[in-house]
Amino acid sequence: MAFNTRYRFEFQNSSPRLVLKDADLALNGLSIKKKGKASPLFSLSTFKAGGMQFDLETRKVLISKVDVQNGKIAATIDEQGVLNWQDLIAGRF
Repeated sequence: MAFNTRYRFEFQNSSPRLVLKDADLALNGLSIKKKGKASPLFSLSTFKAGGMQFDLETRKVLISKVDVQNGKIAATIDEQGVLNWQDLIAGRF
């Protein structure tokens, strides 16, 4: 993981103010697996997001560009009609 940004932080009147500019994020070898399973439900060899901005006060995030390479998703439905991703959403990794 790599993350770079320019930032401004202030704390006035018990209120934090944080602004990030020109932020870049890179993740390599990202995968999500269920407990006890060998193959991932989701994997990416590379994820990059660039030119990002964030303002805590306005709660806005801007992302100028996203690059995803070699992404794979494995989705299956069991006999009861339950999608294998539903366990992740329910927090039962």
